[in-house]
Amino acid sequence: MRNNRLANSLLSVSLMLALLFSTSDLIAQRKGKKAESQNVIGINITSTLAGFFNSGGQNIPKDPFLFSFKVDKGDHALRFGIDFSIDHSESFIGNTLRKVREDDFKFRAGYEWQKPVSERFTMHYGIDGVVTYYYQKTSVEFFPSDLSSFEKTRGIGGGPFLGVTFHLSERVSLSTETYAYLMFEWGNSSTDIDPNLPPEKEDINRVALLPAVPNSLYIHFSF
Repeated sequence: MRNNRLANSLLSVSLMLALLFSTSDLIAQRKGKKAESQNVIGINITSTLAGFFNSGGQNIPKDPFLFSFKVDKGDHALRFGIDFSIDHSESFIGNTLRKVREDDFKFRAGYEWQKPVSERFTMHYGIDGVVTYYYQKTSVEFFPSDLSSFEKTRGIGGGPFLGVTFHLSERVSLSTETYAYLMFEWGNSSTDIDPNLPPEKEDINRVALLPAVPNSLYIHFSF
């Protein structure tokens, strides 16, 4: 009986030591790989998942950045994000022609620090700078008069962010984050609804604090 207990104890200690050394080796390997500079491409898949689960995503706040790119140095990284949409369309109903032009562009650049909290989870935090550009023009042409509206704005700002990354493998990971951007926007707009009157013009000057909860999920690929 004593020999069996001794054998079981030795086996337990051996298993614990093997687990400890294998875990340490995995962490050391990961740290060694993370010490090398990596390029990381990220894609916002929130809307895709919402459509996959048939929720439609109508009530999901839109993250302003569809694509991201990082130059990962291990415990810190340079990061960039971009999003844009271009809509130039015409529609004709009856004797009415409607023309729409809408250009929307957003770009961010930031610096982040990374702190591993476990073998697969990493916390990241830092600060971003953001620039935006928006142009919109709509015209409705019909006899005997036309209607039109116009808006053009630019913006600059930024702020801190905090997020968490889950590592599926050495090359693939998922992340989400929260941020608070203070944005300054300026531009002008006009509305022309009566050909007998001059268009109504307005100067635009806005200051907005845009906090966001973690509502978007990114998938990242490292190479």
